[in-house]
Amino acid sequence: MSIHVKEYGDKSASLMVFIHGGGVSGWMWEKQISHFQSFHCVVPDLPSHGENSDSIVSIGSQILIQILCVRPHLIDFAMINSALVKQTPFVGLFDKPCSAFSSFFIKNRTFSKMQGKTLYISESHFETYYKESCRMSADTLYRILKENMSFKRPARFSEASADILVTAGEKERGILKTSAREIGNKNANCRSVMIPGTGHGAPLAQPELFNEMVEKWFFRGDIPKEWGIK
Repeated sequence: MSIHVKEYGDKSASLMVFIHGGGVSGWMWEKQISHFQSFHCVVPDLPSHGENSDSIVSIGSQILIQILCVRPHLIDFAMINSALVKQTPFVGLFDKPCSAFSSFFIKNRTFSKMQGKTLYISESHFETYYKESCRMSADTLYRILKENMSFKRPARFSEASADILVTAGEKERGILKTSAREIGNKNANCRSVMIPGTGHGAPLAQPELFNEMVEKWFFRGDIPKEWGIK
């Protein structure tokens, strides 16, 4: 399977890979790419998203968790943002007719506009977001949602040797904050942060704050104590 990848910054510098979430693509990292130009930034479009819209699918933070389990010593620093590792209630009742119904609404411009606001998608990115949403088939949406809602933290996560920053937004759904808490408790190298005033989509909602937080954590290990996830 070929993956569409874009590269930015200093190609001789340390590698920084940005993995986007479900329903968007690499464009969501625009503010981060411009901020971290001193790194070699690599931004893939995941299967079934963006330029890879004809491929099979999975989800960003969950992919990172899986990589950390399969190759525990591959990555030096990992940031896991808003990852769902708690199985969603009633996931067994979710079927293809439900996804077809969801797909109909996603392709409705008014609904998509409202959904975009909850994800902090700016006006400048909305047309791209809407175009990619319309291009996504009901079957692809079904696979995305089913895999996302069924994902569980693999047992080997505790073996990952990377320095890991686990984040969730203060206004996220309870199940995502519970997931962040669980992830942080299952590896001694984790530091957990609750990003204030933000729901799902911190890199888009507060890019300057997000970038500053990552930079301070990466270079100094400095995270505000009051942001700790309890």
